Amino acid sequence: MAMPMTTEEMFPDIGQLTELDEVIFIVIVPLISGFLGLITAAYLAYFRVIKADKGNAEMVKIADAIKVGAKTFLHREYMYIGVYVCIMLILIGVVTIPEDVLKTLLSFVIGAILSGICGYIGMLIAVEANVRTANAAIKGLNEALVVSFASG
Repeated sequence: MAMPMTTEEMFPDIGQLTELDEVIFIVIVPLISGFLGLITAAYLAYFRVIKADKGNAEMVKIADAIKVGAKTFLHREYMYIGVYVCIMLILIGVVTIPEDVLKTLLSFVIGAILSGICGYIGMLIAVEANVRTANAAIKGLNEALVVSFASG
């Protein structure tokens, strides 16, 4: 009885970049797209959200309390996520083939760190946008929508 073909036997070139065009397409284009996305997000966050008026003193006081609560929540949540990431690192290390374990673990850690950074920045922008959207809503729906959509 014949043995079934492995994935490597069926697709011998999979995962191997053979030409410079492939490297440019697979590596450079996503990097440029990612940086353009970051520039756009930073522009919207700063010029359409952070520069918007926070409102009166009472609104600022409430917004500051919400910001403290959000940061406290994130710090506690990230402690639990850190434990989860450590457990997953062990599990991934056990089930990954030895030749790929370092690359896989490094990719997982980088992804976890970047995901955490994105979550933290997203929460801070959302908290900053809340008070500014509420203040803009006093002026009108259009102004509020501009601030809220710019915040993501």
